[in-house]
Amino acid sequence: MEIFGNQAAFLEDYKRIVKTKDMTDEMIIDKVAESLPTAPNFQIIATSDETKLGQRICFPFKQEICSTDPDGVVTTRYIYVGSPFELDTKTDEQP
Repeated sequence: MEIFGNQAAFLEDYKRIVKTKDMTDEMIIDKVAESLPTAPNFQIIATSDETKLGQRICFPFKQEICSTDPDGVVTTRYIYVGSPFELDTKTDEQP
């Protein structure tokens, strides 16, 4: 069952980048679905400790609000919008 849009692509990217250990697809999806409503800019951030490359990685999503019911019921849907990217790290350039 698809919980958010483009879920298969997200899972593929997430497993390739994040240390998932013994996490099942359902566990990953549950974790993300729980985090998305309160995530800043609807971005799931994997810390450098969580990733295989030791870099902070952002997985971008977008939110769609729609009403498909004649009664005017509004629903919210999240969609993975593609390529994860590395977040810039700020370092002190002073010696």
